[in-house]
Amino acid sequence: MPPSSRDGCHRATGDATDASAALAGALLPFGGHRGGNIALLVELLATLGGGTFSLDAPPFDHGDAPPGIGVFLLCLDSGVLPGERGRPASHLERLRAEHGVRLPALEREVGADGLAVDEELIRRLRAAASAA
Repeated sequence: MPPSSRDGCHRATGDATDASAALAGALLPFGGHRGGNIALLVELLATLGGGTFSLDAPPFDHGDAPPGIGVFLLCLDSGVLPGERGRPASHLERLRAEHGVRLPALEREVGADGLAVDEELIRRLRAAASAA
């Protein structure tokens, strides 16, 4: 790892240019404090979905306890928001085309009938939305 990347910290020295040493220490968030705050936001949302805080989660690589991941699903009805409906999609396409940003979720093909979603799940989401 290049010294300027600052992606990891060695357990003893605090700096790591070797990926193995960085994994034995700590990985740093991307983007400095801003990236760290995005990571914190994601963690807080995951705990709302039943996840364990990262400081309390058992390790992925050994032991018998599951890490206790959580899923937070945010659904927005773009029809009730003030912005143009196609604006986010055109921005993402511009990032991909002009800047080479890879967006794997947009690379998936969706058929003309859309995606199959379990009817019970749809019922539960609608009930939760109407109760809010």
